[in-house]
Amino acid sequence: MHEISWLVIILYSIPQCFLCIFLGFQLVNYKPPLITLFAIALAYSPFVYVVRRIDLPYGFHAMILTLIIVFLVRIALKLSIINCAIVVVIGSISALVLESLLLPLVINLLKINFTEVINSSFYSIALSSPQLLALIAINLFVYYKKIYLLNINKDV
Repeated sequence: MHEISWLVIILYSIPQCFLCIFLGFQLVNYKPPLITLFAIALAYSPFVYVVRRIDLPYGFHAMILTLIIVFLVRIALKLSIINCAIVVVIGSISALVLESLLLPLVINLLKINFTEVINSSFYSIALSSPQLLALIAINLFVYYKKIYLLNINKDV
């Protein structure tokens, strides 16, 4: 079980959720209102708090939380469940790849162990900063270069 503090949820989980779904929507060429994406990220936060407290095998928390985001997007934007899943999976995979690349690198550079990161709100927030900054940079790049993988705009 990995209990997560509200500070980590506010400074990491909410921004990460927002950036993931924003990136997912950009990559499918659909422009929902940013305030709606922010509302989805806020609505996601209590689920993070509850789900992270459940004793589950590694990886199940992420799958459950991803499904929750899919349903929150579905409720908020009234898109098809398939389109919601595509958007959220694209954004989530991007975040997971960044975390897989950056977290071990930063942990090795700082000479700390992963258990310290899990048990410390300070480390959790500080070590997630490179991932959030990379997500912001990718979002800006995709936004200004108008890059997309799919075009669900015509399907809506």
